[in-house]
Amino acid sequence: MNMFRLFPRFVRRLPDYFIATKHLYLRSELNLPVNVCIFDDRRFFYTPDSLNIHDLWVHHCTSYYTRNEVREWLKFSDGCRSLLDAGSSAGFFSGIFNRTTEGAGNILSVEPDIQSFRLLQETIRLNKGGNNWRSTNCALSGKEGHLTFYPSDFGGDLGGVGTSRPNIYRGDEKESDEFPPELVRVETLESLCKGQGFVPDLIKMDIESYEYETLTAATAFLEKFRPKLFLELHNEKIRGRGLNPETLMDSLRRVGYRCIGSNKPAALFSPPTVHLCIVPS
Repeated sequence: MNMFRLFPRFVRRLPDYFIATKHLYLRSELNLPVNVCIFDDRRFFYTPDSLNIHDLWVHHCTSYYTRNEVREWLKFSDGCRSLLDAGSSAGFFSGIFNRTTEGAGNILSVEPDIQSFRLLQETIRLNKGGNNWRSTNCALSGKEGHLTFYPSDFGGDLGGVGTSRPNIYRGDEKESDEFPPELVRVETLESLCKGQGFVPDLIKMDIESYEYETLTAATAFLEKFRPKLFLELHNEKIRGRGLNPETLMDSLRRVGYRCIGSNKPAALFSPPTVHLCIVPS
């Protein structure tokens, strides 16, 4: 190991170590259990019984770079009272929203992966979600029905999504007998909200490229209710299925939505995945 090359990395991580140490002392002062994830002095929430989830959430709240996404979420969601969390996984963003609104906000968490959905139920229970925090085990797309879901050890892909970029959770699991494909119920944004009697003023969406079908089919819904969109746009996966992310953004613009920040095509469509804050004009 080259210590001279390691030292700059250590220096870059010093803010992370400081935040993690601060959270350790704060947990002790507040007499909190080990399974807690702390973002700041007033925002903490409990993690489900999964070391993988706990470590991932703590990393989100302590790492200098990933904390910026959480800050952006807190700023963007400020003043909102009704969250539709599509692709909620075990409930990280739902948990922060629940804590920020002190349990008074309405939440509908949507997750198709059955393993993640079980962890989501535990997150809701541990954080005393009550009647204000509901969940449903389904996927979103442009039509109601059923699609094949390819689970992994955490999350998965819907309908054979095309990508050339495997990551820590989605590699070659589709070929593994350990995670056999399963058929999942699919709703549109409109049918889901109508069936649940739910009207969001904020939608967080991370659904592995099916934001294309979901949002292009939901323009009338968006035009009527005008929720803000905290969107993960999966450019590479969308193109891997022979579709164009530009078409999706054009459909949102036509119903009066705009991106906060850069609207240059290179910023929106060049990265494999890009995070966008989209608001009604």
